[in-house]
Amino acid sequence: LLLNELITNCIKHAFPDNREGVITIELHKLEGEKTMIILEDNGVGLPPGLNIQEADSLGLKLVETLVKQIEGKLELRSGESGTRWKIIF
Repeated sequence: LLLNELITNCIKHAFPDNREGVITIELHKLEGEKTMIILEDNGVGLPPGLNIQEADSLGLKLVETLVKQIEGKLELRSGESGTRWKIIF
């Protein structure tokens, strides 16, 4: 569900006006029982100053809630060259 929400968000918002782009998903096993998922796109990026804790977007709120449910840590980086979501759980 978490990946579905992130991918859907990328498809809807990262590539406006039929712009072509790339979405990359990585899955890494870390030390102990930890896992890291990285989802990255080369789209237009999120709006400057966006805080997902305060966002009105139901999708972003769902992402934050799902990460909390798996006791994960979410890191978000976004700019003109795209958006990168990193989740460690």
